[in-house]
Amino acid sequence: MKFSNSLSGVSVSCALALVLLSPVAAAARAQVAGTQASELEVFAALEAEASALRSTRPELWQSYVEQAGRVFEEHERTACWGCRGIAPPADLTPLDLPLPFLLAEVQDPREVYREPRGHYKESAYFDAIVSSPDRRRIAALVGLRAKRGQSDPRWDGSWARRIAGAADLEWATPKIRELIKPEPPLYESGLLTALLWRFARQLPKDLQDTAYDYVRPRVKTGPKHLGGDAYWALLLLLDAERARAEIIPYFDQYEYSLDVVFLLRDHAGPSPQVARAVRRWVATDRGKEWPQYLYVILLKSDPRGGVSTVVEYVDRELGAVRAGKSKRDSFFFHYFVDALRESDSAEAVQPLARYANERLIHDTSRLKAVGWLVKRRYEGAPQIVARWLAEEDDYRRKWLLQAVEKGEWGEEGRRALREAEAINQKKTPASPTGRTTP
Repeated sequence: MKFSNSLSGVSVSCALALVLLSPVAAAARAQVAGTQASELEVFAALEAEASALRSTRPELWQSYVEQAGRVFEEHERTACWGCRGIAPPADLTPLDLPLPFLLAEVQDPREVYREPRGHYKESAYFDAIVSSPDRRRIAALVGLRAKRGQSDPRWDGSWARRIAGAADLEWATPKIRELIKPEPPLYESGLLTALLWRFARQLPKDLQDTAYDYVRPRVKTGPKHLGGDAYWALLLLLDAERARAEIIPYFDQYEYSLDVVFLLRDHAGPSPQVARAVRRWVATDRGKEWPQYLYVILLKSDPRGGVSTVVEYVDRELGAVRAGKSKRDSFFFHYFVDALRESDSAEAVQPLARYANERLIHDTSRLKAVGWLVKRRYEGAPQIVARWLAEEDDYRRKWLLQAVEKGEWGEEGRRALREAEAINQKKTPASPTGRTTP
């Protein structure tokens, strides 16, 4: 839902210009002149702008209140309050409400605390501040946190997430340097941790190294994927190869084996050291329990050299299923086929061309493989599409036709379909009615 921000005869931009030229707003801006202004000074200026806007343009302010009110009314009417534990907050972001207004409303006890479901309204205003295009949104949140006296990093989770969500790299980089310098305790709910999680991969290399050296000594357990110490994932974001080298040895400890596999899978990428480790693991008893994960990690760690190893394993397992020596289901094979497709390598073309019509493999993965081959303009793609149309049931044929009709495979998809239909026309005799039989 999106409402207009305009008033009759006066555009929002013009109205705001009048407000910002007022003596009160000018005095507020003077307080934050220069690039060294603190967040609290910017926060004070925002409050002054809000006060000026409310007093000099009450009709404009009221229009913002009414627009937000309509969103809340619609949310109250359509949100499924009884069918879920916590309904999502209303979304004010499409309104593009000015930051001073949002800041004033989120501090208004009438709105936030006294009205029905007031805490949902507060969340909506906070989300709108975090998403505001006005870069002063960071100062607004920092000032609000200070004003409410909620700055203890041990219990700062919601504020830390909001500030980190509103931050940009330009603000976050010096802030991380400032926060990390005294080497404080590592709190999961702290602002430093939230900023590291969000910007780990974007930070300058020297700051990534500093952050890694700060986090690593404070990680007291082995790698855990679910529960336990989640900071191994943060270390992988800060320096993937360095973290991988520390994680790999934990595979040999029974309690960590599967966690190591999941961590390396979730943070997979080209890595000779991981490829070497996985080739060793797949031959162990523990490794044989999770081939669908390990071979995918191998393929992503060694995109070129890993293809032949993965294909050899898949062909062997498919043969075992055909011979009745294995009970692997179609879903088991989708891990490998999807990984081959996602590798986007030339070496994967021929194997995927074979797997596209292999019914022992999950239908969704096969169809995605067909689309991948079509978009790559593989010369055998029309024949694969023709087989799909001729051999699959109506339901699966419909999948393919819908993918082409929706343009998911582009012009290549339409061309491949035309050629496939021509191939089948030549193979299929005409019925007595003059139509070709399927």
